[in-house]
Formats: sequence, C-alpha cells, structure tokens
Amino acid sequence: MPAERRLAPKREFFRIAIDRTGHVRHGAETIPCHVVVNLTEKGVQLQLTGPFATGDRLHFEVALTERESIACTVKVIIRPPLIGAVIESISSQDQTVLSRFIDEVNTMNLMRF
Repeated sequence: MPAERRLAPKREFFRIAIDRTGHVRHGAETIPCHVVVNLTEKGVQLQLTGPFATGDRLHFEVALTERESIACTVKVIIRPPLIGAVIESISSQDQTVLSRFIDEVNTMNLMRF
C-alpha cells in the first residue's frame, strides 16, 4: 500500500434537496424559476428557461419559508437543462437566513433516522 493514499475530496457544504419557486432577473427581464435538487450556502441549482450562458450574472430571489426569503447575485456555471450557479453576492442578513434554513432542514432530516 502506498505511503500516501489519495482520498476523494469531500464536499465543503451540505447540499439539500428542496422545491421552491423563485425568480431571477436578467437585465430588465424577470423570469420565474424553481430551486431543485441542490441548495448550499454557496450555490444553487435552478430549473429555468432562458438564453443563459456560462458567466451570466442573475439576481435571484426565493422564499425559503412563509416568513423568510433571500436575495442574492448568482453566476451561472452550468447551463440548461438545469442551471448551476454560485452565489457571488449576498447580504450578511440573507446569508444568516440561508445558513439557518439549511441547518434546520439538515436537523429535521437527521431526526428521521
């Protein structure tokens, strides 16, 4: 066995599967979207139609709960059929809301086992 064993890199952030409706603004156009499959503290995967290209910056807003929503700027890194985007800019208050939401979902999921 080699002295050094390579391990697969671990994901830096928990990914949670959610289904929420939000919207993105691209220039003057506002487009509805669905958050599907993945949401992390640093990115999101969206089901979204439109002529988006890798590198496009979108203003993204979504209600996480009935009482809390977040808004941020995301950069498209993966194009359709599902858009993968990293969060480039988010207020500290919205980051706190997002982090708390992810922690709560993970806690509820762990309690199911």
